[in-house]
Amino acid sequence: MAQEPRKQGARRCIIVVDGDEAARERAVSALRDGGMDALGATDAASVRGLMDVRPCDLVATELDLPDGNGLMLIRDLRAASAIGLIALTARTEVVDRIVALEMGADDYVTKPFEPRELAVRCRNLMWRVSTAGTAAVFRGADRVRFADWVFDHGKRLLIGADEQPVMLTRQEAAVLKALVDNPGRVMSRDALMDAVGRGWNPTDRTVDVLIGRLRKKIEPNPAHPELIVTVYGEGYMFGELPY
Repeated sequence: MAQEPRKQGARRCIIVVDGDEAARERAVSALRDGGMDALGATDAASVRGLMDVRPCDLVATELDLPDGNGLMLIRDLRAASAIGLIALTARTEVVDRIVALEMGADDYVTKPFEPRELAVRCRNLMWRVSTAGTAAVFRGADRVRFADWVFDHGKRLLIGADEQPVMLTRQEAAVLKALVDNPGRVMSRDALMDAVGRGWNPTDRTVDVLIGRLRKKIEPNPAHPELIVTVYGEGYMFGELPY
């Protein structure tokens, strides 16, 4: 089903992973009651399927999953992205908590838990992640995901929340790749021109034109960009405004 692109201030998506249907539904319901957009998943494979088509800001996962170890899911998600990660488990040993944190979890909630507590922890964690100042980027073999977009550099293709493809020119794709590969870092016009692969002319405004075209394609409001930010006197930075 087609989805509306997410606007600034819109609810963020949380995935709750638990093979226990009753526990999963209680958590999802509490998060939705708390004003968050929550989805349920039964196992690691379901999470990856959801993340292929839906922007996600946080995953709260049980450690004992039907198709494997939740610790491995946490490890893989942390290696691939900067989203928030919460471990959910009935295990009470301190070592389990330590291992989950070492694998990349941001927080740890012991089951059974009060669903409203989970909602508060999720809200606080998403706020901390957002104020880090860079976009959460999910990387795959040939794809990069940010905000409401999946970017396939090899195919020069963007897929939005409405699942409609947006084609990029070679130069647009090269500039976008350079930016998303360096979130939070100011990229000079010279560096971006190097990414395009053309000789640099100090009076050449090619990069500015390309940035303008990209903003029209990916920004909710190109006049007030949230993803490709201008750093006056220096260049451009790929980032996301706090919510």
